Amino acid sequence: MLTLRRPSDADIAAFLDRQSRGALSYAGVGATRSDPPSGYNVDHNRIRLGTLADHVESGEERFSVEWRRQDGSVWYDLLAFSRPRHPLAKLGTPMGRALQRRFARDSLQAMARAVVHEA
Repeated sequence: MLTLRRPSDADIAAFLDRQSRGALSYAGVGATRSDPPSGYNVDHNRIRLGTLADHVESGEERFSVEWRRQDGSVWYDLLAFSRPRHPLAKLGTPMGRALQRRFARDSLQAMARAVVHEA
């Protein structure tokens, strides 16, 4: 949902209703299980998200957390591919990518803190 004003509760409810019945915005549903489709940017440091038709970007993200009991190590794996779908998203690509990198860094730090805290 891209809007220049704060959406009302009714706007949000209508958007969520449309999205719940909509198809994904790309053909490669589930592509994070293997290689992403051609034409998408790949970033190994993000979280899972399959975009819907009204989203300003098209793509999918996934993350996995694995605890290896044999040695007690924890593996945090992130993979994503995306491309802008809306003209404003295309203009904002540098800012969007910077925010994605910040999210990747912050989520990795949060995972590291959680693992150390639990140890």
